[in-house]
Amino acid sequence: NENVASHSFFVAYITMLLCQRMKNVDSERAICMALVHDIEESVTGDIIYSIKHHNPAFSKAVEELNKTIIKEIYPSNSECLELWSECKSPASIEAKIVDVADRISSLLYTAEEIKLGNRSIESIFSKNLELIEHHGILDSKIIGDLRGLLR
Repeated sequence: NENVASHSFFVAYITMLLCQRMKNVDSERAICMALVHDIEESVTGDIIYSIKHHNPAFSKAVEELNKTIIKEIYPSNSECLELWSECKSPASIEAKIVDVADRISSLLYTAEEIKLGNRSIESIFSKNLELIEHHGILDSKIIGDLRGLLR
């Protein structure tokens, strides 16, 4: 059973490992970004991706609520707010690394659930793998290893 703190730690750890494999990356920025990437969930709890993005109006409402919560959490710390905002629309290499790390964390969790018999989340595993590949920052060996999590 994972909470926001343990999830954020593992995403930061995976981010660190990914940064070590890459050049021209601001590792400190990426790791800090990973630590705050889901900080709003410390207030709202986790809303499952498929629910959050099923209805565009609901998705927009959640996004606006998250922005309000973040401004309350970080009223005067613009750097944390900036890091959180950057990772929500991953354009920089650091934000892409955090997004990939977050999705790897999800793959690890969903692979274990699938192995325990929860076949209903196979589509979540597949979607995360697809989104990881879309970023194009991992080599084919790592992608193959991630595919192999279901073996």
